[in-house]
Amino acid sequence: MIRATTPIIDSTGLSIVDEGEWAAAKHGGRGRRGWKKLHLGVARVGVIEAVREMGRRRWKKTTDYHRQARVENACFRYKSIIGGGLRARRPARQGTEAVLACNLLNQITTRGKPVSYAIGR
Repeated sequence: MIRATTPIIDSTGLSIVDEGEWAAAKHGGRGRRGWKKLHLGVARVGVIEAVREMGRRRWKKTTDYHRQARVENACFRYKSIIGGGLRARRPARQGTEAVLACNLLNQITTRGKPVSYAIGR
């Protein structure tokens, strides 16, 4: 049985712009390029109820569960809106920066989500 805490997870790389890279661009030479992995998870609303109603196997087929489209879209949205790099230098602050960015992204997408209604013909 699927649990409520089981999201679809994907990861993306965020570049770290540090002093070495900046100095290399200014003075020539090679700078050190750093990367951090950002893991994003996306859960659909009402998953547990839908699985209970139609069964896990049928639910997976009807919702295209195996597709990673939603979480890949979340990674794309993160990089498009927030950017592909981390600005903080210390690892603990980089984690805080990513968490704050994810919270901001959640607020943006929640407020900008369209509400659709079926109309009769």
